[in-house]
Amino acid sequence: MTTGRYSFQVIPTPGHSEDHISFYEPREGWLFTGDAYIGGLDKALQADSDIYAVISSLKRLSALPAKRLFQGSGTVRDDSKEAIEKKVEYLEELGERACQLHSQGLRPKEIRDRLLGRELPIAYWTLGHFSGLNLVRSYLKVKREE
Repeated sequence: MTTGRYSFQVIPTPGHSEDHISFYEPREGWLFTGDAYIGGLDKALQADSDIYAVISSLKRLSALPAKRLFQGSGTVRDDSKEAIEKKVEYLEELGERACQLHSQGLRPKEIRDRLLGRELPIAYWTLGHFSGLNLVRSYLKVKREE
């Protein structure tokens, strides 16, 4: 995609949604991630999101030599590689812990309580569409309570 002054690479970054894309401008080193990277350590996920696709997309983004990261929350960062890699590490460790607890017989709600604590208010505001329980279910690939 080009404008009069810039040339952006369109990068598929599924996970948040199947058709999510990010934009990278190589000359400037700008990376626009939209909701592929919002920042912080996630404690909730949309019901229709795929956490493993999120992680894969973040790894693809961290491989770019970006100088400046424009994230979905509106924050601009100059430590894009480090920030994205930190989030990937957190998400992978959280997933490993969730799967371990599930193999020990814990149900998704119990895993959520142990790893993430109580649901955040956003779970109630969105009627459960965006929740910690959805994050755990995505790791376990479980759509409803077992």
